[in-house]
Amino acid sequence: MDSPHIHSTPLNNKASTNYSRSKEPGHSSLANEFRVRVGQYRAAIVEDMAHKAVRLEIEEFVTHLLKAPGPFSSDTRPTLNFIPFESIANAADMLESEISTLFVVNKHDLAPDLKMALSEYCADKGDSENQKIDAAFFHPGFIPTDGRPHWGDQMVPVEFKAHGTANDPYDDRQPTTVDAHAQTRKQVCGQIIHYAEKIFEYQLLN
Repeated sequence: MDSPHIHSTPLNNKASTNYSRSKEPGHSSLANEFRVRVGQYRAAIVEDMAHKAVRLEIEEFVTHLLKAPGPFSSDTRPTLNFIPFESIANAADMLESEISTLFVVNKHDLAPDLKMALSEYCADKGDSENQKIDAAFFHPGFIPTDGRPHWGDQMVPVEFKAHGTANDPYDDRQPTTVDAHAQTRKQVCGQIIHYAEKIFEYQLLN
């Protein structure tokens, strides 16, 4: 069985990075060199962060990360009589750009006091690394409208992945570890660690 392709957030709004794609004639050598450097860096940080992941149960994640702190906080969760994610039931067969468009968190207020904004095509102005992420949750009043990540204002970053668990960056089948060993999973893990590093750069180091 062929390995699933791994799409990262597009480097520009014309094409997305595909780590399993061979170099094709006509591709910019500079863009290819950039992809190679990013891939090498992400592989290195995966090794550097090995065995440092912390398992978090779904309820803990929702309680501590998908709820705005302080005056924005709300314990009220919506009660729905329908399935809000029915349109992405076949997400494993969809492009990540399709999933992000159909992910209806804001429409049904699934994360009270938070809003999700997409940013898959444009990097922040002045970002020399030109890094984008699919989306993120923001405080009310800090929701971007320009389609850029705004790393300094993000509460919870969001990266969509298709192809089922093959692109799950962590493996929770064993109770003693969450580190994944499959190459596809490690590539995705490097991607999200890189994004987390970006958030720390903007929110803690600036």
